[in-house]
Formats: sequence, structure tokens, C-alpha cells
Amino acid sequence: MNTNHAGACGWRAALLLCLALASGATQALGNDALTKIRERGVLSCGVSNSIAGLAQQRDDGEWAGMDVDFCRALAAALFGPAGKIRVVPLSAVERFPALLAGRVDLIAGGATWTLARELGLKVAFVGPVMFSSQRLLVRADSDIKSFAQLNDRPICLARATTHLQHLRAYFELEGWLLNDKASDSFVEARTAFDRGACDALTADEVALAGLKPAGDGAPGYRLLPETISSEPLSAVVPGNQPGLERVARWVLFMLIAAETNGIDQHAADTLVGGTRADAIAGQARRYGKPLGLDPLWAEHAVAAVGHYGEIFERNLGSGSPIGLTRGPNRPWNQGGMLYAPPLH
Repeated sequence: MNTNHAGACGWRAALLLCLALASGATQALGNDALTKIRERGVLSCGVSNSIAGLAQQRDDGEWAGMDVDFCRALAAALFGPAGKIRVVPLSAVERFPALLAGRVDLIAGGATWTLARELGLKVAFVGPVMFSSQRLLVRADSDIKSFAQLNDRPICLARATTHLQHLRAYFELEGWLLNDKASDSFVEARTAFDRGACDALTADEVALAGLKPAGDGAPGYRLLPETISSEPLSAVVPGNQPGLERVARWVLFMLIAAETNGIDQHAADTLVGGTRADAIAGQARRYGKPLGLDPLWAEHAVAAVGHYGEIFERNLGSGSPIGLTRGPNRPWNQGGMLYAPPLH
């Protein structure tokens, strides 16, 4: 056998395979929910129901929060600067059924990424919009100082979350009796806690950090020092929508990459060439058409809401009433866990 000829055949076969895969991917992009969303002109976003810093309706009727801003960034990438979103508040019980029934295009964030959900629900997790942890909250005047004092004492929480599973595992390991009081939503669980039905409330730290006393003169709150679990809070799309999954994931990555490379909300509109930031933006432009988007998709996303750090600080950090430190939600080069894969 002529080895040179065989090598050439192998190379050509590999090339044809790559072209076939690329053609199939392009067809998938054109046939999935992405096309319908583009035709509709509005992105329908499921968000957590009234959680300060993540998704909460203001007095003027507008929605604000980390998850809402991610949705706005995705809409800007899909439609351009005038991209529109429709915010649909959902409880933990409602969110996955609403997604799978097509009532919303995606869950914008706040859902813990687990293998059980990915396999059992046939959904795709886009990637952590933020990293949090499960904590327990008590009233400031409570005698409870640690988890050990919650043996057989009522704890409020929302069902259809990972919180009950983690709490059960923790209490079982310690040999304690769990007295859980589950509600359909975090709002209901918090209301039960405020009226004294429970001695503690458990949820993601980011949700607990935004809580204020229920009324004037009410005692404040205090987080117990222990952490139950890590919670990678992700955006979620249906598992059979590869185009939407791909675009949502890379919008998130570009918000992270923009911070790492110094592209803030103002700079996204003024990139002209000659810097590292311009180079990253130039790479993103090359992939607009294969993604089914405008070449300026990444710049539109950052210009709409800012880079990841701006979004965090405005909604949860020093620029917000919540005042959370970024912790693991810092870029990798600042000791955090945020990392965006290279575009090429």
C-alpha cells in the first residue's frame, strides 16, 4: 500500500467528517428554539420569585437582579441593543415544569447544577451564573448559635430545591433529628419563618443575605457560621436545544472574559483595535455568524449590562444594599472560580 496515499485519504476523510459535523451543527442551530426566539423578538426568562439581588420587581414595575441582567445580556446578543425580555417569576416548584412545557425559554439562574437534574429532567445547565453555598439563618435574638442546637427544631425551606436533600444528609451524618417545614416557594418559607413557625430558615447564602426584618422594630437576622454545601447556581435550557444552549453559555463566558480583559460597559461600545480587549472582541465577531448572531453579539451583551464584575457589584456587591463580598465569584486571576474558555 502507498502510505502517502493512505495518509492523504485519512486526512480527506477526517476533513469530510468535520465538514459533515459542521453542517449538522448549523442545521441544528437553525431548527431549534433559537430560530423561534429570534422570530418572536422577545426572550422569555424564568427567574426566582422575588429574591433581592437575583430577581426582584422594583416599585416602578421593572425587574432587577443578577439573573435578570444575565437575561438582558442574552437578549442583547440575540436581538441587538434593543433586545427585549419577558420576565416570568417562578417558584422552585414551578420552574422546571414551566421550562419543559415551553412557558419560558430558559431559567435565567438560581438553579443548582446537579447530575440528577441533568439526566432526570433532560435539561442542559448553561454554566454557573454565580457560586453560592447553603446556609442557615436565625433571628438575631435567638438562642441558637450553631447547627447542633437545631436538633428536632423546626427549619423552614422551599421544597423542590437541593436544600432539603443536603439538610437531610447533614443531619443524618450528625445523628440529629430533622424537623423540616417545607413550602412551595422561598417567599412562603420566609413568611413562615417571620411569623415564628420555624426557628431557622435555610437557602442559598445569596438569598438569605438580601433579607430584611419583616417590619419596624422586628429583630434582625443572623447567619449561623456553618456551611452545608456548595451551590453552583446555573442558567438552564431544555436539553434538546443545542443552539440556545451554546449561545447562552458563550454569552456567560463573554461576560466573564470581558471583566478579565478590561472591557466594561462603556468600553464595549468603543473598541477600535490595538489592545488585548480589541483582540478578544475581534475573535468574538468571527463566531457571530456560525452562532446565528450578529458579529457584534458579544459587544452588545456587555454594553447592555456591563461585564460580570459590574453586574455582581450593582446587584449583590458594594453597589447594592446587600453588600456581599465576591468570594469565589472573582475571576480566576484574582483568586476566584470564574474562568472563560478561549474562543479559539
